[in-house]
Amino acid sequence: MINGKKIEKPNRPVRIGDQIVITIGPVRRTVSVHALAVRRGPASEAVLLYEEPCPPERLDGAKKKAPLYRPPGSGRPTKRERRALEKFFLRNESR
Repeated sequence: MINGKKIEKPNRPVRIGDQIVITIGPVRRTVSVHALAVRRGPASEAVLLYEEPCPPERLDGAKKKAPLYRPPGSGRPTKRERRALEKFFLRNESR
């Protein structure tokens, strides 16, 4: 959302002074635009162009998930192992 209005197209231009609400998964962030960049640059420069007036908030009903642990050197889980882990954590999440 930009300035309280839902964005219909992803190429909506952003202007100085706009309030942008970004929702990624269970986290919602609010950002105020202070300046626009002339070119795409590193993150260290981008941080100077906006401000977060309040800390990120977790949406209602969103539970903090425990990080999955795999021993170092064991590699990525197979599809079967990943499904078993997801099933295990979804079953135990309601407790």
